[in-house]
Amino acid sequence: MIKFAHISDVHLGAKFLVFGDHADDLRSSIITNLNRLLDRLVSDHITLLLIAGDIFDGNDINEYQKNAFVSFLEKSNEQKINVAMIFGNHDELIYNELKPRIEVLSTVHVLENGSSVEFPDLNIKVFSDRTLSFSKNDNPLKYGALLLHGAYPDEFPIEKLRETGVDYVALGHFHGFKEYILNDNNGRIVYPGSFEMLEKEDKDFGNVVFGEFLDEGGVHILKERWTKYSVVSIDININDFKNFEDIIEHIKHFSSEFTVALISVNGSRDVTYFIPEEMEFTRRLNGMFFALSLDIQVEQSEDIEQLVQKNEFRKLLKKNIYDKGEISEEEKQDILEYCIKLLEGKENTL
Repeated sequence: MIKFAHISDVHLGAKFLVFGDHADDLRSSIITNLNRLLDRLVSDHITLLLIAGDIFDGNDINEYQKNAFVSFLEKSNEQKINVAMIFGNHDELIYNELKPRIEVLSTVHVLENGSSVEFPDLNIKVFSDRTLSFSKNDNPLKYGALLLHGAYPDEFPIEKLRETGVDYVALGHFHGFKEYILNDNNGRIVYPGSFEMLEKEDKDFGNVVFGEFLDEGGVHILKERWTKYSVVSIDININDFKNFEDIIEHIKHFSSEFTVALISVNGSRDVTYFIPEEMEFTRRLNGMFFALSLDIQVEQSEDIEQLVQKNEFRKLLKKNIYDKGEISEEEKQDILEYCIKLLEGKENTL
């Protein structure tokens, strides 16, 4: 069996503007993960790496980011790891600049559209042809893989992909992991997702796909989470909590220095406590998460003055009722509930 790995959408040099002061952490994480990947390729004797485009985030990339990727390829070449790669829609000018440094690496192959490369020792041929006008069966090598960057199935219809006869379609472009069945012989179509989190709303990012070409044909793959960062969605209905402090305590349960929190706050302001504005809410959550996104959609059914007055009335009512020691707890609760309904106009007076 031939072992391979598949990555895409590395986006070296990404600005990460939505992450503010944490942008440098994410840029460093990408380079760290590339170095970790090289170690894994060597330790697990993985002989083929497929890179499906968008290695860089754009054309405005500093020399450090460029050199980091070329260094990764150079070390892969030293370890005799075969690399088949394509460039994506973010890479064109960078590729033209780096091409002379990459072409001298004997085990690294950049595929232009319509080209292919054979690896006789691995019994595999890797194609890159957006027209899908080829057939693996025209070649004596047993296995076939196809590198593409774009949208499946809009740009690459399943019928055309099947006609190529390849065992594995290595895709790039979408930033979340996706896997599709190519054929009945264990063929697969796969997006690994972006190499690192690029936006707060990204899902299933930060993966490397490891796989094997099977003796009977087709592939077996395993998605591995390759990032230390995660995203959690926290939906808060303020009517489910006694007070604002309880909301904060609930959110604390999700706290992590490597987590992005997507917090949605909804409900009605006819509850007995006040929900602060976004700035104050964010201040109270400061330091709990790597980053957060806060969406407050609370209906204001009463003005704040009325709300405060009702709140004070409820507190006074509850205190006076529960100070009465001569009635049962059940009676106290009944009286309290009746008075609240009376206050809200839901009951007639006696």
